[in-house]
Amino acid sequence: MIRVFIVACLFIRFGESTVCNQQIDPSLILSMTSSSNSTMNCLGDNATVCFDNATLSTNQFSISATTRIILRHIEFHSPHNQVAIVNQSVPVIPSTVRIRSTVSSDDDPVWYRTREDRDMGMPWTSVPVTSDGVSDIPDGFEFTNLQVWPSASTPDRMDFEPILFGCLSNETEIVRLDFNSSKSAIETTFSAMQFFEQAVSQIIQDHTNISSSRYDVHAGNTADKIVNVYVRLLPDTAPGSDSVSSLMTSMFGNSLLIKALEALQGYVVDTDASLCHNKFCQSGWLCVNGRCYSQDGQWMLPNLVAPPTQLRIGTQLRFYSESQSSSTTESMDFIIPIAIGGVLLLALVGVLVNHVINSKRARMRAGNTEETASLIGGTSPQR
Repeated sequence: MIRVFIVACLFIRFGESTVCNQQIDPSLILSMTSSSNSTMNCLGDNATVCFDNATLSTNQFSISATTRIILRHIEFHSPHNQVAIVNQSVPVIPSTVRIRSTVSSDDDPVWYRTREDRDMGMPWTSVPVTSDGVSDIPDGFEFTNLQVWPSASTPDRMDFEPILFGCLSNETEIVRLDFNSSKSAIETTFSAMQFFEQAVSQIIQDHTNISSSRYDVHAGNTADKIVNVYVRLLPDTAPGSDSVSSLMTSMFGNSLLIKALEALQGYVVDTDASLCHNKFCQSGWLCVNGRCYSQDGQWMLPNLVAPPTQLRIGTQLRFYSESQSSSTTESMDFIIPIAIGGVLLLALVGVLVNHVINSKRARMRAGNTEETASLIGGTSPQR
C-alpha cells in the first residue's frame, strides 16, 4: 500500500540550495531558554547563549516554535568581533551538538540519529560543527520544541547565537508507502534499513521526473508485518520550480513506479520461518531449520512459530491519500472504494435479475406442467 499524508515541515539545505533551505523567521520562535549553568543575554542580545565551560555535558538550550519545523542545519554565530579583541581569549563556538525534540506536548522526546546510528542501535548522534559554525542535519529533524546540547573540546567559555534553517511543515507533502513485509525480513534481505530506503529512493528517481534533491526517504514506524516508508517532498524557492503538490500528483497513477515498488516488495525474503530463534519444541524434540524433530525423525511445527510473511503485492500495493485539504488526493482516496461499491452493486443487481428470471422460468415450467397434466387427464380413456 502507499499512503499519502499532507504535512508541513522545515528543511535545510546548506550553501546556495533553494530546496528547503530558508532561515527560519524569528517571529516563529516563542522562546529560547538555557540550562542553569549558563548565562543568558551575556552581551545584551536575547538570541545569544553563553556557557562558562564548553566541555560540560550539561550545557543545553531549548527553542520553542509556534509551528512544526523540520531542521536541516544550524549555524552558530559568534557574537564577538575577533579582530577587535587583542591579548585575550575569544569564547569558542560548539564543535559538536546532540539534539532531541518533541512535536507536541503529548509526545516523548526523540533523539536525532543518523541512518547509520539508527541501524546500529546508537541512542543518539553527536553532530559535528564545522569551523565556520555550521552543523548539518542530513535527514531533517521535525520539532516544535527543540533541545540542543552543545560542547567543545576546550574548557573555555562558549558564546554563540544559533540560527535555524529549513522550511515549514505546511510547505511539504508526504507520501507513505506501506510494505507488507516484516522489518526483520527487510533487514535480512538488505542488510540494513538504510539500504532498503536507498532502493526506494532509486526507484523513485528511475521512474519519475522528480529530482533526488526534492525528496527524502525515511523508514518510520513499523507494525506487525507492515513497514512504513515515508517520502517527504520538499519545497523549492527557485523561480519556476514545481510545487510539492504537483510532484505528489505526478506520483499518482504512475503504473511503472507502482510495478517497481511491487517488485521491490516481492524481492524481500522472509527467513524467520526457517530459523529457530524464539521457537520452542516439546521436551526431547530438536529444532532444525524452524521445525521440531523427534528422535524418530518425525517433525512438526514448534508451538510458537509465527506464520511466514505473506508478500501481498499487486492490488495490495497502491497510492492513496489521507489528506482532507486536496481535492486531487481526495478523489484518489475514493477511487477503489467506489470501484468496489460499483462492482458490489452490479453483482447485487445481477443476483436480483437472475432471481427474477429464475422465478419466472419456474412459474412458466409449473404452468406448462399443469397444462400437460390437464391435457393428459383430458385425453385419458373414460371408464
